[in-house]
Amino acid sequence: MSKREKTPPVVIFAILSVITVFVWVGFETYRAFTKDPTPTVPLEVTRALDPTLDEEQLADVVRRINLTEDEIGDTTLVQPETPEPTETPALTQTEEPVETTETALESGGDEQAILEELDQLLEE
Repeated sequence: MSKREKTPPVVIFAILSVITVFVWVGFETYRAFTKDPTPTVPLEVTRALDPTLDEEQLADVVRRINLTEDEIGDTTLVQPETPEPTETPALTQTEEPVETTETALESGGDEQAILEELDQLLEE
């Protein structure tokens, strides 16, 4: 019997690297064929913007932002009233016993008796 030598770690690493490269290339090729083409952008969207600001409109914005004390009015804060917690009424237990009847299923009755009982319950 000949003893089999263990595969060196460098060979295992090389094999795994080659497998990884092939899988990577395969996925990238698949992605290149299935990827949606880049959309065309209309010319109106890509045109250059005018970098000059309209100073008259900026001054109008500044005038609208400044408010006088008369325009603001009375701004006193009012705290809402917090409701008081109320007590939950205690549950009282009734003295009357609850009547229970033995069903056909509990008494180990036959299948026909169980079906008849179910029909009666569904009719109610």
